[in-house]
Amino acid sequence: MSDVSQGLSRLTVLRHGHAVDRCPTGDFDRPLDERGHAEIERAARELRALSSLPSLILASPARRTRESAAVLQRVWAEAADAVAGASLARSTEVELRFEPRLYLASIDTLQDIVTLNAPLQTHLLLVGHNPGLSDLLQHFDVARALGTGDWHSIIR
Repeated sequence: MSDVSQGLSRLTVLRHGHAVDRCPTGDFDRPLDERGHAEIERAARELRALSSLPSLILASPARRTRESAAVLQRVWAEAADAVAGASLARSTEVELRFEPRLYLASIDTLQDIVTLNAPLQTHLLLVGHNPGLSDLLQHFDVARALGTGDWHSIIR
């Protein structure tokens, strides 16, 4: 990893799940559709299998990314609850913050966000949009474009 992620042991990026095509109030308010919910539930199960859950989720405040982050938290809490009871589920909740600059962020903005949060986090998860997230992966020499509900994790 380059210096943009100094301090992090893992950076994960997740593109929001598939959303409805149109919303009367605009792009920012487009909700996940049924496919999008299924994509994020799958991603949540896959991310749960990593060595550790994120220490922080930073999500764009757009509705589809807020809903994606909420699905992640719900699936992770349900999995913990099924394994060890409700008290462990509560103690394993991952902090979620909404970062307005993540909405349709450029690679420069994404690098700034990671740099600001890297010293404080061991595993940072960004929930956002393309093309910025895929551009960020290319910056880290990951030749992969993210489809809806896709994620990629970079280990330092």
